Formats: sequence, C-alpha cells, structure tokens
Amino acid sequence: MHEHSRKTIQSDAVIYTQEGKTVLAAVLKEFNAHAVRKGGGTTSVSGSSSYYACAFDLEKGEKLWSIKLNAKNNLGKNWGDAVLLGQSAKYLFFSRNELYVINKEDGQLVAGNKDLKGIADKLMNESSLFPDFISNYLYDDSLQAVVIKGSDGLAYLLDGNTLQTRPAPGINIVKYFNEKQQLISKTAISNYHRQLVTFTKENGQLYAFMDDNDLALLQKGEAPPYGTKEAPRRSLYTTAASNPVTDLKQMSEDVFLFGGF
Repeated sequence: MHEHSRKTIQSDAVIYTQEGKTVLAAVLKEFNAHAVRKGGGTTSVSGSSSYYACAFDLEKGEKLWSIKLNAKNNLGKNWGDAVLLGQSAKYLFFSRNELYVINKEDGQLVAGNKDLKGIADKLMNESSLFPDFISNYLYDDSLQAVVIKGSDGLAYLLDGNTLQTRPAPGINIVKYFNEKQQLISKTAISNYHRQLVTFTKENGQLYAFMDDNDLALLQKGEAPPYGTKEAPRRSLYTTAASNPVTDLKQMSEDVFLFGGF
C-alpha cells in the first residue's frame, strides 16, 4: 500500500521570515491507500485523505509545526479540500469547511468560526474543491482582511491583524466571489507536480523555487516553463528585492523539493 500512498502540498504556498528562519507555509495532503485493485490493464486505488496546515524551515528542511484541518462540513462530513487563503503580518488563514486562523510565530490555532464574535451565526461551512470552488472565505491582500460570505447573503471582513470583524456593505459578495473564483480557477494549480512557488517578496527579499534549468533561462531573460507533468528537483533561491531576479542565489544545496514530501 505504501507505494500508492502519497503526500502533496498546495501549489500556491507562501513564504515568510520568522525569527531569522525562512519559512514555507502550506496545506499538506496525506493520502493513505487502503485497497488496490488491478485488472484489465488498469489499477484502482481507494483510500482516505487527511489535511494539515504546516510550516517548514526551508534552510534545514524541517517541519516546524502542523495542525490537522478536520472541521466537518454542512452535511456533517469530514470531506472537502483544504486551502491556504493567505497571510497577514501576524497570521496565516486556512480554510477547510470553516476558517482557521494560525499564529505565524508559534503555529498555534488562535481562532475558528466559533470565535468570530458578532458574526459566528452567519458563518457557513460548505466544502471547497480547490481550485475550482473555494467556499465562503477569501483573503484579500489589498484589504488585509478575510472576505467572508455570510449566510444572510452579505459580506463581512475579518481584519488580518486585529482579527476584528465588521460588515462590508460596499462589497457585492456574489460578484466579488465570482470574479475572484474565475481568477483562481485560471491561475491556481491543484497538483503539486505542476507548480509550487514562483516568486515571493518578503521583508525586502525575493524568493523562488527553481531548478538549474529555470535559473539558466532567467539569466538569459527567458521565462521558466511551467505546467510540466512532474516537478523537477527544485531548490530555494533568494536575492535582495533591489537586485534583478537574475541575481538569485541558491540558499542551500542540501535542501530541495521533488514532487512532494
């Protein structure tokens, strides 16, 4: 069964620095195969998946913390995809049937649906199917807030730094989610093997996961190819934000990513 089990990571992970560490945060999906059937030239694998909010020290390749995302959906089922919605200066925002707010400093869960006073009775817990459908919660970098679709059809905001909630009468929630969902469906990639992280700017530095071929293409002024069927062995590169991307330097030869953890 082990050869049919696998661990994969959400494609649009985020990178930040914490206490001098370069940290990657993402959803880790663990699929455990329970049964394998072969016949007629095909192989059928059945099993179950678990989802975790995780953070990794990229220079050492160590997992810093992990939180299981197992909230049940509106049908009482532990089902649906988990999604890292985004990050503020203090917190990471995940969704799996409901909202998870996690402290970037220590990986502690600081808030969920029941903790959002004033709007807890308006929060929904439908399942997401990433990237085709993300239900009810989206992080908006321009607002520095989680935009919430309420059960009353209205929009609410959860401030990304203070965790205060407030109505957002200026947002047409149906139009907002439709537009954001279309963008996500076009740009996000659900399979780790297709793409992980392109470029991230954090604290005055640029970060990128690349293989040697990607770096050579950038140095020649050409765009790296994406959408490959299998991820190459990729390492973390960094440079000061004031430098061109062609000056990216490999942070460590000993830590790399290839197809999953």
